[in-house]
Amino acid sequence: MVKTADGYKAIAHIQAGDRVLSKDEASGETGYKPVTAPIR
Repeated sequence: MVKTADGYKAIAHIQAGDRVLSKDEASGETGYKPVTAPIR
């Protein structure tokens, strides 16, 4: 399951434009960022 801005979703159902919780490893910042293209 992936945490999105709208709740949890199965990773197979993630689409471009979904905002998922992510972390920038360089700055340590976490937040909801849009998926640009899912990797299948």
